[in-house]
Amino acid sequence: MKKLFSLFAVAVLCISAISCSDSKKEESSNDVTEVGKFEMLKQSLKDKDWTAADSVANLVYEDKENCNARELANVALVYFVLAEQTDDINAKQQLEYINRAIECSDEAEKADEDEANDTYEKAGKDIKSLKKKYQDKLSDYEKEAKKTIE
Repeated sequence: MKKLFSLFAVAVLCISAISCSDSKKEESSNDVTEVGKFEMLKQSLKDKDWTAADSVANLVYEDKENCNARELANVALVYFVLAEQTDDINAKQQLEYINRAIECSDEAEKADEDEANDTYEKAGKDIKSLKKKYQDKLSDYEKEAKKTIE
């Protein structure tokens, strides 16, 4: 299952890197760092370096107001991948990834539903089912996270 998600993550980030590169070409040089972030995300997921993926995803998340629908959708997918790495994260981190994935997905759909759905389709993900899976069990994840804190 983890191998499947890892392969999926690499494919998603390849798409995101390409889409970010295309959308950013005409923007200022300050935006090159955004493309760099997606390249770093792509490489960290490819290397299964979950700590680096977490760090870079969090940088993008902090600046999510400046992301377009495609970028938000890709970050949502990355957070869903990170949430699946249960051997390498604790319940509190997993809950945070799930909440951020759902939030980014919702924001991507608000920004441009067609573009967000196109991103999910290219990644081969049924985002509605994926979100529902996690939302249905959100209270369980919250209970486990609370145990981790205590």
